[in-house]
Amino acid sequence: MRYMRSIQFIGDRKNWMMNLLWAGIALLVPIVGPLVLDGGSTRSFNRAQRSEHKDYKDFDLNRLTEYLTRGIWPFLVNLIMQAIMMIPMFFSTSCLLLW
Repeated sequence: MRYMRSIQFIGDRKNWMMNLLWAGIALLVPIVGPLVLDGGSTRSFNRAQRSEHKDYKDFDLNRLTEYLTRGIWPFLVNLIMQAIMMIPMFFSTSCLLLW
């Protein structure tokens, strides 16, 4: 595993500073911002898996709706998995309190 390569990967692009800035701004927007950021990173991850190009495309403001729709699916899967895991935790905690 090349751990340092994961950090250097960000700086490979010419516009890496703007991409990092847009990612930071996206995180400041409540609820929708992280979904957009997840959608953009999912898009880059899928592109890197499908092709020989191991780089990512620049963050494009014209594709915000695409990023948002791609970011909703990981969010929904995460929400469903958390709900499923909360059921046994709720019952085990309530059993301990009653005991």
